[in-house]
Amino acid sequence: MAKIGTVRAGNTRSCGCLGREQGPLNFHNEGHLAYAEDPEYAARESLLYLVEICGSVDKIGIAFDLESRFQSHEVTEIWWTNTMSRAECWAVEQVALNYTLSNKVKNPPENLKRGGVTELREGLIIDETICLLEELCDEAKELGWREFYDKNLL
Repeated sequence: MAKIGTVRAGNTRSCGCLGREQGPLNFHNEGHLAYAEDPEYAARESLLYLVEICGSVDKIGIAFDLESRFQSHEVTEIWWTNTMSRAECWAVEQVALNYTLSNKVKNPPENLKRGGVTELREGLIIDETICLLEELCDEAKELGWREFYDKNLL
């Protein structure tokens, strides 16, 4: 999650990701406003994933294509994936990151400090995290991504 000052300044999104204009790896903005402005993008099929990175930390994130999201050597284990709309993936990602905030990596490895660092987690119990993600996905599909997000984060 991002600090309110950086969100207000327009430098980051509520998830902690850099905005498209701030980060060269962000090709499209995410979140409520972006999805309202571009419903086709919001509906585009995406992956929500839980992976192990460099054999040391886990990452909850979203991508259109997991293979192109990371450099070839970075993902050492794919624990779980689920396909949903981009907006649903984003909403579940935000809630899951909030629920696992106590597992946030405090000192990320230098080679991982280039993008998505706020999504890195350590000490997750993988089976429990997968159950959490599956429950959140079911709830998001049942309620719709906006109501799900509002219920869990506002």
